[in-house]
Amino acid sequence: MVKVVSSTEAAEAGFLKNVYLNQTAAVRELSYSRDGKRMVFGMSSSSYQRFEIVVIDLPDKNAYGFESEGSMLRLEDDHSSSILSVKFSNDGNQVASSGSDKTIKIWDAINGGSPIVTFNSVADIETLSYNPLRGDRLASGDRKGNVNVWDPTNTSFGYPIMSLVGHWDEVPSIQYSPNGKYIASGSYDETVRIWDVSNGGMEIARFSGHLAGINSVSYSPDGHRVASCSNDGTMRIWDTSDAVLPDDGTRLETMSTVAVIKVEKNEIACDQVLYSADGKMIATGASDVIKIWDVEAIESKNRNGLLWVLTDEGSAQYLSFHPNGNAIAYDSVPYAKVWIFRPPTPSPTEAPSDIRQASSSLHIPLWGLSLLIFPLLLVSLYFTTRRRDNKSLKHIDKEAQIVSGIIT
Repeated sequence: MVKVVSSTEAAEAGFLKNVYLNQTAAVRELSYSRDGKRMVFGMSSSSYQRFEIVVIDLPDKNAYGFESEGSMLRLEDDHSSSILSVKFSNDGNQVASSGSDKTIKIWDAINGGSPIVTFNSVADIETLSYNPLRGDRLASGDRKGNVNVWDPTNTSFGYPIMSLVGHWDEVPSIQYSPNGKYIASGSYDETVRIWDVSNGGMEIARFSGHLAGINSVSYSPDGHRVASCSNDGTMRIWDTSDAVLPDDGTRLETMSTVAVIKVEKNEIACDQVLYSADGKMIATGASDVIKIWDVEAIESKNRNGLLWVLTDEGSAQYLSFHPNGNAIAYDSVPYAKVWIFRPPTPSPTEAPSDIRQASSSLHIPLWGLSLLIFPLLLVSLYFTTRRRDNKSLKHIDKEAQIVSGIIT
């Protein structure tokens, strides 16, 4: 059964809260670190000319970033126009940001300060993705259709080390594959493309079928699937397993999909698609609605697969799954929020916190325990003796009945 809840209902139940953030502008992009212990936000306000990046340190991996959780670090206001993408490095010690000022900036996410390095591009950079296995590889997609790979550790070389040429319209979304060999890109030219960056950046697959520009792509954690969502209101899942992708220098061109889901009706665009860390769920954001889908059900095509729906009067264009798979952070108006759609359940062997606290605060000396236990032992012995006597009487009575030839 699909669970539908409004933002008001979720907030009243304690499962939707504002992020701990002195927000001075609209959130354009947000992300959890891979270990779930940090959050980063890109905020932009053209009217006030404020373009800020904020990093929040969370107290532990089960914190979500709302209310009074964590401490906040504001990075210097160095972008001159809207921030379009922010991503943590693999170790969480750095943040990469990009924007409509045609720059990529690398920041120290621990100590703050000015950017470590700035790269200049020929177009507004809409999307970033770190290679999950190499901290010296960062990919970008821009509004002129370029997909470039940079070395964020090289402060002396300000140019891409690889350019992936093929899209003829803007590229709002890219992502490295989990093994770091490929990059998936989604473009307004209505195609999803797979690039082999381990072999010179060759385009090895082109998926078509969307009827409008593609806004977002996401790899499954095992790399066997790429999900995409589009302005046509659909989500499509493509097979990117080794059995399908060519390795002989040719290019796969296909419209065949694993699944096609109509995410929104009435021509409402699907803005973002995102796999959970365990690969069992997909989140979609469209206008003011977030939906959580069951991947197995979608791929089986026997069930709708929709699990949870949150409606919010704000926006839901930028999503980030918490690594524990229980919550999702998203942009909203006027504040970014975290929705705990699946509250974690306590371990069966773990007592509720209030009981644990009560038991830990109750101190009874050993002699006091003996006074409590001894009377209980006497009572237990008394009833045990009575049960034994009753059993013996019943046994004797039954033997008498057998002897007399009467069995009741």
